[in-house]
Amino acid sequence: MTIRYNRTIFFVLLWLQVVTELAPCNANLLNDIVVERPQAQGTNDGASLDLNLTSRKTMTSSSSTRSIDDYDDSGARQRKVWEMIETMDSYKKAPIYSRDSVSNKPTDSSFHYLVLPSWWSHQNSGLQSLTMSKTKINNIMDKTADYYSDMSFGKLSLTYEVLNQNKIQSTKNIYEAQRLVKSYIDSKGYVKNVDYDGIIFLFWESSSALDWGGAKGQINGHFIWISYADLSYKVVRHEIGHNFGHDHHLRRHYSYRQTRPDLGYYADGLDMLSGGNDYDISDFGLPSKWFFNWIDDTSIIHMQPEGATDQCPSCLSSGTFTIKPFDMRGSTPSSSNDNFGIHIPITTVYDSKWKHNFVYSYWLSYRSGVDGIAQGLSVHLAWFELYDSMFGAYYDSMFYYSNQWNDIKLDAIVKVGKCFHVSPASYLKDRDLLAVNSVQPVVCVESLDEGSSLTVTVSFLNPHNPPPKQVEVDEHSLTCGSGAMTKRFDASKTHLVHVKGTGQNGQVTVKQCNPDVWSQSYLYDSYPYAHINYDSLSGYGAMKRLPAYKTCTLTSMHSLQYQSDYDETYVLIPSTKVADTPAGSITKVNISCSVSRCANNQYKLNGKCSQCPEDRPRSNTGSTSISNCFACPVGTSLTHPLATICTLSDDFSPIKASKGWRLWAPDYHTTSGNRWGVKLMEFYETMDCSGTPYNPRGNAINSNNFGTSPDLVFSDDSSVWTGKKDSDGAIWIGMLFFQEKSVQCVKLVCTNNSVREVRVQALVGNGNNWQNVWIEKNLDTTKDAELIISFERPPTPPTKSPTKSPTKEPSLLTTKAPTKVPTVALPISNPIKEPSRHPIESPTIMSSCDEDEEDIFVRTIKGNRAVLKTCRWLSEKDDVTLVDKLCKKNEGFGIYKPANEMCPVTCNICTCEDHETGKFLLKTIESANGAVKAQKRDCSWLRSKSSYKKSVVCARTESYRNIEPAMNVCRATCKTEGYCSS
Repeated sequence: MTIRYNRTIFFVLLWLQVVTELAPCNANLLNDIVVERPQAQGTNDGASLDLNLTSRKTMTSSSSTRSIDDYDDSGARQRKVWEMIETMDSYKKAPIYSRDSVSNKPTDSSFHYLVLPSWWSHQNSGLQSLTMSKTKINNIMDKTADYYSDMSFGKLSLTYEVLNQNKIQSTKNIYEAQRLVKSYIDSKGYVKNVDYDGIIFLFWESSSALDWGGAKGQINGHFIWISYADLSYKVVRHEIGHNFGHDHHLRRHYSYRQTRPDLGYYADGLDMLSGGNDYDISDFGLPSKWFFNWIDDTSIIHMQPEGATDQCPSCLSSGTFTIKPFDMRGSTPSSSNDNFGIHIPITTVYDSKWKHNFVYSYWLSYRSGVDGIAQGLSVHLAWFELYDSMFGAYYDSMFYYSNQWNDIKLDAIVKVGKCFHVSPASYLKDRDLLAVNSVQPVVCVESLDEGSSLTVTVSFLNPHNPPPKQVEVDEHSLTCGSGAMTKRFDASKTHLVHVKGTGQNGQVTVKQCNPDVWSQSYLYDSYPYAHINYDSLSGYGAMKRLPAYKTCTLTSMHSLQYQSDYDETYVLIPSTKVADTPAGSITKVNISCSVSRCANNQYKLNGKCSQCPEDRPRSNTGSTSISNCFACPVGTSLTHPLATICTLSDDFSPIKASKGWRLWAPDYHTTSGNRWGVKLMEFYETMDCSGTPYNPRGNAINSNNFGTSPDLVFSDDSSVWTGKKDSDGAIWIGMLFFQEKSVQCVKLVCTNNSVREVRVQALVGNGNNWQNVWIEKNLDTTKDAELIISFERPPTPPTKSPTKSPTKEPSLLTTKAPTKVPTVALPISNPIKEPSRHPIESPTIMSSCDEDEEDIFVRTIKGNRAVLKTCRWLSEKDDVTLVDKLCKKNEGFGIYKPANEMCPVTCNICTCEDHETGKFLLKTIESANGAVKAQKRDCSWLRSKSSYKKSVVCARTESYRNIEPAMNVCRATCKTEGYCSS
């Protein structure tokens, strides 16, 4: 049995609010989505479905219930999102996807529909009026196929076969109708994914069967229901869009704060899925074309605040670019010089409701085909939900109208000569507040060659260091709950009032009047940088607008209520600057605010929201007392006042002695994700774990366990402690000694359920206050590996251009009379855990496959000693398993290398081949505490990159801890000299 994919009907819409935006579509298209989602194994195709499931429009507001996150400012955000983007192609499967001959990337290249015209069983098939026209169906399908070919630049072949009209058992249930249609098609010998990919079911609306008009389509599925009376080309192209993974796309709107977590429905307005279906050209958005590889990645400009990183070497942090319309017709993207838009990844979130990973990005693009409306730049927040499905992802987006208080499509785009600050949307704040606050693009439209190209300048705003103000502004502040503010503002000047402390949903009331001239106010969720710092229109980015006509009086003022979001609101009162404004004209403004419910990390006191104290920074929404505040988990901190989760800290400080010592790791630093297996743990007073460990006299402690006592790891037997996470999501084990111990080193042996990173913590005082003493990263996760965690700072990595060559050999200490192949050790006077802890200054890159039988390699490492052997010794071994094992090892020792580097002939690696199981060094990154981390990738990753990126990566020669560069690991891809002919 296979897992079937079924989705429920989605549609709860505020019809009066969207009818004008969706007027081009049949009214029934507002209810045309059937949401397909994973179902339990063994269900029939649509036979038994849960009709109470909700659409993707309703999602959880945070990634999980954990208390610890590993987001930080040193690259974790961009690293995670790019690593998730790298997995996208793995979800794209044949037969729908095939490899593009140019980019070798999976491309949505073919889709074949079976179209089944039908009668219901209770209908008279002899009536001419109930006979469906094959000519009409063929014409519509031909036109649709042509449209999809044009939209994909000729990359997609959409084909179909119209079956003979057939009777289907009458039913009022759409899923039962689907099952009956599928059963009929099976009976005719058609096999899904072989003979067809999707089904279009044409039926007659009937009170005895399906009694609705219009159409419905499965999102990311294979089935479409269309009432024949409503059959048209634009209905078909729209419903096929749902099959291809698209929901009805949205625009950013004020109403989300009143419907969260449900997005509500305010249509994008410009594409065929979302109110733009009446336009002749209303293509899928740019992100979708990129995902399908209809527009190649080389035609996309990637940007992020960090600029180029290991994960995105081609990323830019600023620049001026000319982009073409992504919906152009009559030509095909010809080269990487054809830039079709800008991609700015933000974050990846694992959604606990849907059990899938979501990738969120900003996309900047130029849409030209919607009858002259799009005369500027479109800004979208787009997201892909990745999972095994028809097309590999569910796709949705949110259009940032530049004037978000205005429903006029012509005002949606960023006009020439204007700049737009892409401020964080509440929808994404709910999912990853830290990430969305760290990625704030600013885009300025420089020029437009209408229908041909658009030139933009893009940069990133640092709210802590914004550009100089371009508009003179008089700024004021009001604390919510402290009473009303009444001001008589000079109408010739611009004024800004920051209403702060509004909590989760404080109500801001603005009253305004100028009896001399027309005036207005704009309300924002964040500081109006576009207007004040970039001199754009005063309404750019505003969520609401209060027009105040001069018919008002100072006692009868125009007013507006605004539900604040994320603890603040900005009220901008721009200068009037009109010719008939009399000198000394006054705009009277009254602003008041009442607190209803305080936000995260606050508590309500005397009608105001107060921040929790630093030592107990966390609280849940709606807290009413300081006693509701609580501390972050040990080793973490609160990096944003409103964050719902504490962030893993890289801070640590030494402690001379303590009674309590433990090893601590969040569950996501374990190899299994939910458990940690330990066979042995020993605490030492020496820096290198030499000598005798401390006698474990005391009480063993742990976070929790799967029925195995933590005492087991301090004994000499082979028992195993298997730990599980505590309520904060951390797993830890340690010892409360009867007397204080000065610990300088920990020896650890794990099972196959190991950890990649661990924090050594000591108990401070008599309470439960634990402090990071040391942080060890990049641990060997091999089963039974003996890990030596020494509390000394690793040596500073050398510069890329060393001033002198490394010494030829280390000082040696031998345990017996020296032989030709010695056992070597590092000097005890300056012990470190691994000699090759930092990048090798002058790595040996073999230019040929010659092997000297007297060359020495590292057979094994024991503690601070290495056992060395010659290539001759290895070549004479008859034990193939042993040779293979030694040749797969990558550990070196000082200047001594592993067998696969020193004995390439014996190890049979003298070939122009990529080592598919190996990983190469992409880059090393040094953290603030001096720890060095290696970024690794495999050859398949490298092969998927552009020629330019391959050349950059393949040219690198640095090694780190015996992790070799790409030229040694991916020889075929890099065409490595000495292995591959040019």
